[in-house]
Amino acid sequence: MGSTGGGTTGSNNPYVKPNDPAHDGDAKEFEIYKNGTLLITTSNGKSFWLETGLSAGQTNTFQIVAVYPDGAKSAKAGPFTLTQKP
Repeated sequence: MGSTGGGTTGSNNPYVKPNDPAHDGDAKEFEIYKNGTLLITTSNGKSFWLETGLSAGQTNTFQIVAVYPDGAKSAKAGPFTLTQKP
């Protein structure tokens, strides 16, 4: 998951990807959670999400779970809290 930089405070281009040595980065999809609720499940190994439509000063927390071809899932990575700049 990434952000476009300049649009959030806290860190530039936060990027999170679960690390699970047992699967060596072979995730087939990722579950992206926003404020504790599943937002989207990506497909085809896509490991990012661009959040749009945020209001100035709005704060959200994101986490990500890797889903592997055998159905196993990583622990949630994060949380990462981002606030939209005014």
